[in-house]
Amino acid sequence: VKKIAEINTSDLPVFVLGDFNAGDVSVREGESGMMYDYFLGYWTDSYKEALKTGVLDGNELANPGTHVGYMDNTSYTRSLVHKIDHIFYKKSKIVDYYVSRKAFSKDGIVRYPSDHLPVCGTYLFEN
Repeated sequence: VKKIAEINTSDLPVFVLGDFNAGDVSVREGESGMMYDYFLGYWTDSYKEALKTGVLDGNELANPGTHVGYMDNTSYTRSLVHKIDHIFYKKSKIVDYYVSRKAFSKDGIVRYPSDHLPVCGTYLFEN
């Protein structure tokens, strides 16, 4: 956060995204969403803003999770509650948000490229 503020002296749009292994709420006893809460002090969470503005479709509302747990199909539905991959932004407007659930089949087994599903968004820059 400090480095971005140091570099971004013109107050340009900022996107911070990736696998944070931190949810917006605690998923296990003793964990906290402190990192998530810290980021919200500087940037907007794409998922929550998409939810607030009606950008999300029904599938995203029902399955907000981004962690499938394994790269094969064994835990896909069980793990969709864990949303630990985020896009935070500032000075932009979100117009689309989705989690890519594309998979491929190998040897008759449905597989995903990673144990995390890609989080995607479309944004308009503000002046």
